Amino acid sequence: MSVAVAAPLHEAGGNFTAGKSGAKSKRLINGKNRKQIVTAPREAGQKDKAAPAKRAPRGARAARPQKAAAQGFYYLGNVQKPRPYEKAIHHMARKYHVPEDLIHAVVQTESGYNYRTRGGVGEIGLMQLRPATARLLGYKGSVRGLYNPAINLEYGTRYLALAQNLSGGNLCGTVLKYNAGHGAQRMNPVSFRYCQRVKAYLSAVGYR
Repeated sequence: MSVAVAAPLHEAGGNFTAGKSGAKSKRLINGKNRKQIVTAPREAGQKDKAAPAKRAPRGARAARPQKAAAQGFYYLGNVQKPRPYEKAIHHMARKYHVPEDLIHAVVQTESGYNYRTRGGVGEIGLMQLRPATARLLGYKGSVRGLYNPAINLEYGTRYLALAQNLSGGNLCGTVLKYNAGHGAQRMNPVSFRYCQRVKAYLSAVGYR
């Protein structure tokens, strides 16, 4: 059962960074842009403390990157079990009929599961949702509220479900419309790399 769509949601510039926002765009894959991490303000007089470096045990091998089905791409790092926000994402997957692993792949690609992440053009939270897009989907809360993981997953997955429906279930078509906006029709180099990274994650977790 798919999510019914009356009409695609269109927003100037797409819902997420699509590679044309200049130096302020957040990094997706190509290494030219960087995310901004929003952290809580420090109290007066508080100093940063450097975390002590940890040595790897003798004889320990560095973890090998897991080869992805997408040619030339690797998922770097281990997939945590259980994965962060497992229960919340499972609930959203059932509610909006989106593959659970696909939601995880988008969250990993967009924010690395860091709910405090803020993109260069205002994308917020786990799924890097723009406030204007959330409001098109019916969100009536504050911008700060989108940092809440439950709220961000709710509206981000809703947008992903609509993208999936508009693309006819095609994986790269889904992430293209999620990343560049529901009106996007053609893959550009950034969207292509974004899809390859999603595929790499899905391959690493054994998604079929």
